[in-house]
Amino acid sequence: GPERQYGREADMQACVDFFHTRNIPGLMHVLADKGKGKTRLLYEIAKELKKDNWNVLECSFLEGDVHPGTGMVTIAQQIEEQLKGNRRFFKLPAVQELIKFNHRSLSERLAMVNAGGFVDMMTNLFQQLEPEHLLVILDDIHWADSVSASCAKELVQHYFRAAKGKNGGNRENVLIASREGEGYEPLAFKQLVKALGASYGSAVTRRKLTKLNFKDEPAVPECSMVSVCDFVRDMLFN
Repeated sequence: GPERQYGREADMQACVDFFHTRNIPGLMHVLADKGKGKTRLLYEIAKELKKDNWNVLECSFLEGDVHPGTGMVTIAQQIEEQLKGNRRFFKLPAVQELIKFNHRSLSERLAMVNAGGFVDMMTNLFQQLEPEHLLVILDDIHWADSVSASCAKELVQHYFRAAKGKNGGNRENVLIASREGEGYEPLAFKQLVKALGASYGSAVTRRKLTKLNFKDEPAVPECSMVSVCDFVRDMLFN
C-alpha cells in the first residue's frame, strides 16, 4: 500500500481512539476541503483498525451517479469486491444475496433500491459480519443522489436501532466523509447528515481537517545547488 500519510497523525489517532474507546455504536463525520487528504485519512484509519481485527467496509459515492439509486448500486459492487476473497464470509447467506443482487440487470437493481429491498439486504449483511467490530465507511457522501442518500439514512438508522438492543459494545460503527462548503451540500446530503445525527445523538463526532501538521515528518537532508551540480557532473563524465 501507499507510504504513511504525514501531517495527519493527530487526526488519525483521534478517529481511531473514537472507535476504540466507545462502549456504544458511534458515528464520525470527517469534513475537509478538496485536496486536504480526506480519502487518504480514511484509508489509514481502516488499515489501523483492521490490525485490531475489525471488519471494515470501505465505500465511496462517485461524482456523476445521477440516476436515482446508482450510488447504492455502486456501493454494493464495492462491498462484494472486498468480501469475495474472504472464505469465512463468502458462504454467508447475506453475502450470497449480495452477489445475486450484483448480477441482476441495472434496471432491476435500481428498482430494488427504490423499493426498499436493498436496505433489508444490507442490514442483514452487516449483522452477519459479526462478532468482530464493524466499521462502515461512506466516503464522498456529498455525491450521493437523493435516493441513495435516503437509502443510506434508512440503512444506518435501521442498523443503529438493531445495535442498541445488543450487549456487544461498540460493534456497529459508521465513518462518513464529505467535502466542506455550500457547493458540496445538496439537500439530499443535508437531510442524510441530519438524520444520522438524530440517530446517533451524543455518539456523533465531527472532525474538520485543516492544514497539515508536519512536525512529525522525518527530516529531509539539505541539498545545496553545489551538491546537485556535482552529482550531475559525476553522472555525465565519470
